Amino acid sequence: MPTRSVDLNDHFDNLIAEGVASGRYSDASEAVQAGLALLEQQEKEDQAKLDKLREITREAFAALDRGEGISLHSAKDIDSFVKDAVAEARAERLAPHA
Repeated sequence: MPTRSVDLNDHFDNLIAEGVASGRYSDASEAVQAGLALLEQQEKEDQAKLDKLREITREAFAALDRGEGISLHSAKDIDSFVKDAVAEARAERLAPHA
C-alpha cells in the first residue's frame, strides 16, 4: 500500500486521534480512508445531482420549444420541484442496473 505524508490542522488531527482512541478506527490510516470514502461518495452524489439537473434543463427547454411547460408560481413550488427531481435522481442512482 502506498504511503503518503500529509499535514493536518489541529482540528483534523484531534478528530483522528479521538476516532482511534475510541476504537472506531484501528489507526490514523483507517480514519483517513474512511474520510476519503465519504468524500468519494459525496462527489459521486454531487455529480449525479448535476447530471440530473442538466437532463431536466434539456428536457425543460425542449418542452418550452414545443410550447409545453409547467408553471411554478412560488418559491415553495420551485423547492418542491427541485426536491422531487433530487429524489428521482437518487432513486435512479440506487436502482439496480440490468
